[in-house]
Amino acid sequence: MALALDLDERIGYDLSPGKRDLEALIANVRAYFHALDGMDDTIRAVRASQIAREARDSVGVPAKRMAIAEALDPIVAGRLSDSDRAHLFNVIAMLFSHHTLQRMKDDLGLTTDEAAESIVWAIQALVGEATGHELSRPDERATCG
Repeated sequence: MALALDLDERIGYDLSPGKRDLEALIANVRAYFHALDGMDDTIRAVRASQIAREARDSVGVPAKRMAIAEALDPIVAGRLSDSDRAHLFNVIAMLFSHHTLQRMKDDLGLTTDEAAESIVWAIQALVGEATGHELSRPDERATCG
């Protein structure tokens, strides 16, 4: 647990409890992607180690899933079955990951900002479609790569 928290601190990322709603989740995606993009090679190497992966799996992933649930439960409560809610949250957890950022940068040639805005758009679209509500998209900065 200490390793996961230390690595997040070293890259300038904090998923500590606080305001949890869709807007905060979106801000968190942007902050996470920028923190990942700003890592130096030493931190990258440590994060790639087996022990760091285990730390992320035991601490980071559950914390991220909790943040997603806390942010989206008020929106999806009563609108989705438990199964659909789980599917939605699982997909969002995968979009909100260092793997997604890396693939978007390497395979699509996107910048960190472009990747973050694409993920923000996808989260808003998924939640909007799942709940039957058009969610406002005030920030339309993303461009296709």
